[in-house]
Amino acid sequence: MIRAVIFDMDGVIIDSEPMHYKILNDFGQLKGFNVSTDEYDTYIGTTDISMWGKLKEKHKLPETVGMLVNTHLNSCIDYVRTNKTVKPIKGIDNLIKSLIKCDIALAIASSAPKKRVDAVLETFGINKFFKAIVSGDEVKSGKPEPDVFLYSSKLLGIQPEMCVVIEDSYNGIKAAKAAGMKCIAYKNPNSGKQDLSLADMVINEFEKLNYDTIIAL
Repeated sequence: MIRAVIFDMDGVIIDSEPMHYKILNDFGQLKGFNVSTDEYDTYIGTTDISMWGKLKEKHKLPETVGMLVNTHLNSCIDYVRTNKTVKPIKGIDNLIKSLIKCDIALAIASSAPKKRVDAVLETFGINKFFKAIVSGDEVKSGKPEPDVFLYSSKLLGIQPEMCVVIEDSYNGIKAAKAAGMKCIAYKNPNSGKQDLSLADMVINEFEKLNYDTIIAL
């Protein structure tokens, strides 16, 4: 019996990948490098530390990984809080509210730093709906390892096999399946060419997802 739904944030709650890609390449222009969309797709679902660690090594950047992560983080938070066009992905707020009414426990399990997770959820006014909010800062290994999902289920007090994950990336889906959870893949066109084949269900829009389809998995 499904008792909990665990949401990824980037690409599921907020369509943030275009924002991240722009901020990344704005910084790259200052430093003399560019990240292709194909390369960026490989970073989707991983932690900022992992991404910037690889970019620092590849482009011989003088800043520490911590400095690079913080620069990117602060730019993203400013963008979310000041840009009025930033809104939840269509249908996600209604899905969240409907699951709450059906007594399904909800959690966020994101690779993003906690400051950015909190900024997004607070800006959208939906943080109150989640019984557990776990960021990439709080686990030993990021996606595709299962740590963030296993920790979320522990905080909820619900066994992994009773949890469904909603993800948009190959790394996230792989992590969910490694945690022993069912996984619904949201095919976000802005999340790049993600392999969603490991998911138990693939959807193109959240209006097609409801309590009945989730518990039927």
